[in-house]
Amino acid sequence: VVIFVTTLGLIISFTPVRNLEGAGASSVGSVFLYLLVATIGAQA
Repeated sequence: VVIFVTTLGLIISFTPVRNLEGAGASSVGSVFLYLLVATIGAQA
């Protein structure tokens, strides 16, 4: 799952989607980062 999400993020970073930074993308990224950490913690 982590490898898939990382690969997807790298692919998206080379597309025009990265221009959404001004549209609240940082807060969306923070939510996904929190979910990733919670998922890893739940598996431990």
